[in-house]
Amino acid sequence: MMKTLSALGFSRMYHPGRQRTMVTLTYPEDRWKELLPNGEVTVEHLGRFLRKFEDAFGETPTLIWVREFTKNGSRTSTCSFSRPPDE
Repeated sequence: MMKTLSALGFSRMYHPGRQRTMVTLTYPEDRWKELLPNGEVTVEHLGRFLRKFEDAFGETPTLIWVREFTKNGSRTSTCSFSRPPDE
């Protein structure tokens, strides 16, 4: 998957002069099924993360989001976006 993503052109998504950032939301191996009973809840968690981002930085990031399963079976959500500039 990462090979495919790296071959795509994302220049329009990233803002010039801003650092590209990748964030991974990883859930505990022993509790992920309890915390994420279905895909809708996973999307809700990502939505909460984005709302907190917007509250903190005053903008909603344009991002790539990938939902994955780790080798031990737990879920992760990985986002790549341009980080707002430091003040």
